[in-house]
Amino acid sequence: IQHGVMVDTEERPTGMQPLHLAAHTGLESVCAALIPRLLSVDPPLLGSGQTPLHMAAKAGHADVVRVLLDAGADALAVAETPAGWIPLHMAIYRGHAACVTELTAPRGVAG
Repeated sequence: IQHGVMVDTEERPTGMQPLHLAAHTGLESVCAALIPRLLSVDPPLLGSGQTPLHMAAKAGHADVVRVLLDAGADALAVAETPAGWIPLHMAIYRGHAACVTELTAPRGVAG
């Protein structure tokens, strides 16, 4: 990053960006380092519409969910799934109680 690497480069054909990977794998410090350098914390994956917040919630990374929400991630972003799930749906479906708590805190879905 310090040497000018493009942090919002998309992988083709998925549209996956480094923030998606960091969120999915639970790398809180990497997410925190990437966020200030991005145009958006909510880039959707091509074909599914999942954002980094969807991926963190689905994987159970509550610390990453918190970082993304604090950076302004959209807790109500709808994925292009048959059910049109938001990150909260994914966290509930996977049984990630800590993510549900973060997503329903005043700055999340309820806020």
